[in-house]
Parts: sequence; structure tokens; C-alpha cells
Amino acid sequence: MTATLERPQADVNAPATVEDFEVAKVSYDHPQVRRFIARFFEKMGIPMQTHPLGILWFALVKNETIHCVVGTAGRPDGSIEITDFYALPSHDGVRAGYLVLEFFRALVDAGRIPYFLGVMLTKNKSGQRHFEKFFGRGPASSIFIYNGEGRS
Repeated sequence: MTATLERPQADVNAPATVEDFEVAKVSYDHPQVRRFIARFFEKMGIPMQTHPLGILWFALVKNETIHCVVGTAGRPDGSIEITDFYALPSHDGVRAGYLVLEFFRALVDAGRIPYFLGVMLTKNKSGQRHFEKFFGRGPASSIFIYNGEGRS
């Protein structure tokens, strides 16, 4: 797999592609994006969260279906924070997710960004397995959140 963006030489305005997916700019308000977010929070058993302004969204799309959607934010040190990462639970969804991870790894390896980070819920065992499989390592840090649960 190579996550290099490919553009036909004849048309610089043609949509960027990665393998057989089109890379599309999307927004939080896109109906498919909202379904991805709602399904994820329902699966994790937590209420929908409000998303901050300033998140840039892109998706890997095939036949007008979003297979993976990603929200990102630039950080003051030049790194990228992946705020949201949702893939369809299908072969193409998982493949699209790995292409996105490969893209971010390529940005770091090429020195374009110093690192990328993302917060992953501890309940998201599937996401953790995919990340560890792809990068061959566990998390580099932990974030602890207290939301009032567990009080006696």
C-alpha cells in the first residue's frame, strides 16, 4: 500500500485519489459523517460529544460512500492532532483506515510534521488493536479523564 496522493498529469484539478478511493473534503454536518460519529458514541456507550470549531475533515470515498472519515487539527508545534477517526466496519473501511494511518506515518517519516497524536478511548479495543498492528507498538502516553463516574 502507498498512501501517496495521485493526480492525473493531464488535469491538476482532478480529485486526489489514494488507490481506488477519492480523497474528499467533508464537514461535521455531512450526513454520513454524522452517522459515523453517532454510531461510534453509541457503541462506546457514551453520549454524543460536541465537536470544537476549527476541525478539518476529510474522507476516503468510493462510489459516493464514505469508507473512512478523519477530523484533524493543527497544533502550535507543527504536529497534527487526529480528533476523530471513523471507518466503516467492512473490508474497504478497514483498508481505507490503514491508508489514512499510512499517510500520517509518511508525513512524520518525511519530516513534514514532527508527530501526530490522537486520543483513543480505552473502550475502543478494536481501534487499539488496529493501531498496534499497523505501528507495531502500544500507546506512547495515557490520558486520564474524570467525568464524575465512580464516586461513592
